[in-house]
Amino acid sequence: AACAGAPAVGLEIDKPETHRSRAYQHFSLPNGMKVILASDANCDKAAAALAVGVGRLHEPKDMPGLAHFCEHMLFLGTEAFPDEA
Repeated sequence: AACAGAPAVGLEIDKPETHRSRAYQHFSLPNGMKVILASDANCDKAAAALAVGVGRLHEPKDMPGLAHFCEHMLFLGTEAFPDEA
């Protein structure tokens, strides 16, 4: 089943030899977020990753502080930063 968003036409993802059994899908969500899904039926684990344009120079002008907010959302409550305020 395809996810919401239009699949990229003609996009070829260069995979290393060890990833040849993995299936990849690339598309953009309606909000502009670019997504790459990787699926490997031989794996018994699942994972997710998020790449964020780093720092205040990458945040929209109408959302000052977004980079700092993302930093807090990603790290607060983790083992390294359990009680940061």
